[in-house]
Amino acid sequence: MLITDNPSYYQTHTGDKVLIGNGYVISGTQLTVEMLSGINQQLNGYEILAAESMISELKELCTQPSPVKVDAGKYLQNRKDYDIKYSLMYGDFKIFVLKRNILVRMIELLLETLTLSETEVELYLHSDYQLIKYVDHILPYFNKEKIGFYDSWKNRERTKNIYYSLHRLLAKKPVVKPHKNHFVLFLFDIASEVDIFERFFEMINATNDITLSIVQVSSGVMENKVVTAEKYKSANINYFQFKDFKAPAINTNSLFGDWLWAFHPGYANIFSTSIYRRSLEVYYSFAEQCIQTLKPDVVIFANTSETGRAVADVCRLKNIPSVNVEYGLFTDDAMHMESNIRFSARACIGETGVEIWKKRNDPTPIHEVTGFLKLDKTPDITSRDPFFISAGMDPGLKTIFFASTWGGTNGIYNQEKLHIVKTLMTICEGNGYQLIIKKHPAETDHYLDELVKSCNKTSIRIFHHGEVDLYSALSACDLLVTQNSSISAEALYYNKPVMFVNLTTHLIWPDLLPFIHEKFAFNVRSTADLEKNIKFIFDNLDMIAEEVRKNALKYIYKPDRNASRRLLDLCLRLKNEYGS
Repeated sequence: MLITDNPSYYQTHTGDKVLIGNGYVISGTQLTVEMLSGINQQLNGYEILAAESMISELKELCTQPSPVKVDAGKYLQNRKDYDIKYSLMYGDFKIFVLKRNILVRMIELLLETLTLSETEVELYLHSDYQLIKYVDHILPYFNKEKIGFYDSWKNRERTKNIYYSLHRLLAKKPVVKPHKNHFVLFLFDIASEVDIFERFFEMINATNDITLSIVQVSSGVMENKVVTAEKYKSANINYFQFKDFKAPAINTNSLFGDWLWAFHPGYANIFSTSIYRRSLEVYYSFAEQCIQTLKPDVVIFANTSETGRAVADVCRLKNIPSVNVEYGLFTDDAMHMESNIRFSARACIGETGVEIWKKRNDPTPIHEVTGFLKLDKTPDITSRDPFFISAGMDPGLKTIFFASTWGGTNGIYNQEKLHIVKTLMTICEGNGYQLIIKKHPAETDHYLDELVKSCNKTSIRIFHHGEVDLYSALSACDLLVTQNSSISAEALYYNKPVMFVNLTTHLIWPDLLPFIHEKFAFNVRSTADLEKNIKFIFDNLDMIAEEVRKNALKYIYKPDRNASRRLLDLCLRLKNEYGS
């Protein structure tokens, strides 16, 4: 049997075969619909267990002694051996080891479901999965001569570096006028990051002694989903794109690679050939060029991605304070919370966020509770009638708000989402409820649109991002339902119960949310339990709302519309401390 993630190769193969991709099984000639659904439901959420194993494996590697001093390049100079190894390897482990762990589980489920015996499996996979060659307990099932890998990229690093060097010589140099306090904010071009700083931008414009430079980083989302922060340009706010600061990548770590070859040839191979590592080195070079050119007093970053590692490390090299801003509620997980990125400070949404960072041994020395910046723009809404009237719906009916989750990194979410929404539609029709669906900003498929269109009922409405005011819709509804959305923070602000629905028995992201055991949070694992939980909530809305009022401040600190002010104060304080 062939197992592959290459659709073209899958199509040309005439024997028994399975197509995998994006963390789930897509199709297979020996798999029934029921088999396929069962395997994928078990795989959903396995990313969490795989991440814990990945971090454990990384920590073990980092504690191994090095026979030679690791050449870590200038950005990691003067670090401890463990810290250098962790920083150099984390990105590749997140790509390759995490993928290997999920793939191993996927193959185990396939072997169990299809009852295959030894040496009956042929693998043809992208080179991202090459560490599968080192999993001893899986290898007996493979014909060793039929494990093949393919690449979808070519190495043009040298050519790129020449281009980047020419760009620095020929490009117009970004200019920022000298100012008493100059902050640089790195933002990705997605709504979930740009939107949260709207009030912060207003405050900058209202000051006389602060200049902000927004540097927008491309996230790779579809062009029609890109959200630009350029509209916030003003006398006090400059706007640049990260690509404006192209510079050649010069960070090399050859000695570290040599040590890896001696320790584990699989690790060494992914490290020496990794386009991901080289991409991070480009981020280091671009970030250094940007920071050298703009000369900020403080740098702000609002994400948990590897770009933040480059930004934070360059800031440490230049002795510039850096602040990481939480842009949503985080879970107590290894993958996001144990990346070991050391900022000068983290601006946290609530006290529980601080507790998680510290529990996960985050090296950032300051964890300050500032609150959720996004809530600075929340309006006071006293009546639900205007929203329902404008939407052509009935203000007198109990209403469910379904916040759609983007399935870009987990394809099972899309399959699961359709099943959940179909069930919600049936429940609403049978009980006289209304259903409002809001699509994720990055969601590009039309599955839900087609599903709602086929229903053709005024009591069920779907809105794309930007088509409806989030706060008006959320405050008007009685219950938030989602697979896993950060809108749960806004729901707490409006004293709404939150229901997470995932169709798997495995550990999933909502299980690791800090408030999941509160009486206002519901964790449903089957569509069969959906209706009875919804009825319970609707029968006890006042009691549940009171539970939110009593406990929400542990998770969203002081929703007083002053989170942006507290962030600004933190930045000014860091600037003064570093300046002194």
